[in-house]
Amino acid sequence: MRNALARSIIVLLGSAALSSTSVGQGYLEVTPYDASISALEKGLRPSLGGNHHAILLAMRQLRDPDMRPLFQRLLSSEDPALQIDGLLALAEVGGDSIDPFLLKGFAPQDRTLAILAAIDLDLLDARSTRAILEFENLTPVEYLNLAAHGSGLGLPADQARLRTLATGAEPSSRLVAAGLLAEAGDGAVLEGAQADFDGLSIGDRERVAAAFADIASRNAMPASLPLLERIWKDELLSRGTRLAAIDAALQAGTSESVAVWVRAGESAENSGDRMRLGVIGLVRGVRHADWSPFGGERRLPRAVAALGEAIHADANVEARAVELVGLKNAVLMEGALAVADRSDARTALAIRKAVLDLTVQNPETRGVGMRMLTEIADRHPEELESILRTRFLDLEDQGLIEMALMGLLNAREPRSRELGELFLDHPDRRVRSFALLLVARSDRELDSEQLEHLGELAAGAGGIDPTVRAMAAWTWLERSDNRERAVTRLMGGA
Repeated sequence: MRNALARSIIVLLGSAALSSTSVGQGYLEVTPYDASISALEKGLRPSLGGNHHAILLAMRQLRDPDMRPLFQRLLSSEDPALQIDGLLALAEVGGDSIDPFLLKGFAPQDRTLAILAAIDLDLLDARSTRAILEFENLTPVEYLNLAAHGSGLGLPADQARLRTLATGAEPSSRLVAAGLLAEAGDGAVLEGAQADFDGLSIGDRERVAAAFADIASRNAMPASLPLLERIWKDELLSRGTRLAAIDAALQAGTSESVAVWVRAGESAENSGDRMRLGVIGLVRGVRHADWSPFGGERRLPRAVAALGEAIHADANVEARAVELVGLKNAVLMEGALAVADRSDARTALAIRKAVLDLTVQNPETRGVGMRMLTEIADRHPEELESILRTRFLDLEDQGLIEMALMGLLNAREPRSRELGELFLDHPDRRVRSFALLLVARSDRELDSEQLEHLGELAAGAGGIDPTVRAMAAWTWLERSDNRERAVTRLMGGA
């Protein structure tokens, strides 16, 4: 799904922060300024353990345009991952697309990874896509992903180039190019490519099918529905690839794609596959009267089918979705949350609160709980204070409170961060540290004592880990009017 990578970044940040115990407690740097420089520098250069990447993700999560010079510095790094991070971060803070010119400085393999990441994070608009498609030395993987992405943005296909790739030696490229040609109105090549696909070894067929389903899941390809259904029917392929093909079919958004999905449910051999197919329908927003192909006698698929039919009837959606959450299954939970994204505010809030309550009861699901706090902060801000007071303020489990505060820190709504003040007097030091950082990231003024404590967090106090320390460091630099001086130093100036 298009938001999967962004969601995994948020979970990675939260997991790193919440799993820390007493990193950096053994000493404090000489001054808050020097400590802040040190904390940020650790995200701007590679480390043997790879911790720099988590720190850099935390810096990106702040979404602060004033960090632009630091991200530009990454483009000259010798570490390819840092170069890609810099490219993506510059687009994120600008609320725009990646700069095609910057890609020209990347090594070929790194450029491919950067392009695929930009597509996944929705950081590639039509103008930039068109510019990159004009590069002379694009690889087949780059070109086909860009062409598919561009098609969804209204860019015309280069049919001559697609025909060349459709007759090339690499089977994945042949099939994807043929599929894109079919979308452009030339279906003859796809017929031959499908025959070639059937003749591949099982290992090659698995690889080619997975690649095709991946592109089709992100770009509507209704002309390829027969091929996607053929992939589903191929029982020698992995379960994941076959299910991905049906998900890709629904991306087409036509009545025939729904018919393909229904036939898949009717032919599914076990309740687990029926349940997953039903959840795919929920995630894709299918409205269909009869969900019996995805139900049955077992409780989980039956609950999925009941929710699907409730959506079609526009009745009891909230109750059915909350029931689905209550089954405590991660796959079903994602289906319910997808329904929340398409529901009215009242129903959406009820579903998200049910997921949040389940998280409080089951701490192993903290990553999802943190995401729920972020979504509630951004989409239901009027409910946020009540939720914090009734569910978290008096909790004995400090880890769950930290989860809630990290969720607020990830929120885009600055006013939600002011609610960190509810926890400023908490008996646990780490909770107080998170709360202070939250308040400092809001628009609220800090008194001299709070500013001093923020500097101590930048220096490694408060039991926070390096990712949160980097956030505190940048915030202290901003709050103490040291940002410009620090940027000059971090860029190698005086």
